[in-house]
Amino acid sequence: PYTKELVGALKDTDGKVRGAAANTLGRIDPDDKKMVFEKIHDALKGEKDTNALPGMMRGLTDVAILSKDEDLKKQALMTLRDLQKKATDKAEAKRIQALILNLNGTKK
Repeated sequence: PYTKELVGALKDTDGKVRGAAANTLGRIDPDDKKMVFEKIHDALKGEKDTNALPGMMRGLTDVAILSKDEDLKKQALMTLRDLQKKATDKAEAKRIQALILNLNGTKK
């Protein structure tokens, strides 16, 4: 219902707002999942704010899962693996690993 506004919030100046917007987009099951995925993915690629990253990664993962599009899932998986390689601490790496497992449908 508020997809357009939430996509716009991905460009907000506050990292917490950007992360919350992406996370919310993943939870509302948007109609145009491919467009939403691409917007979150684009925002995530250039994101440096650690306040935004968890919500953006979660939103990207959730939209990929909801889409049932294998190409989006593969793209999300590659993005998460790249982020995991760049993770600066164990907690961050574990959060990303949990998202990867979720994306793969694997439970530990």
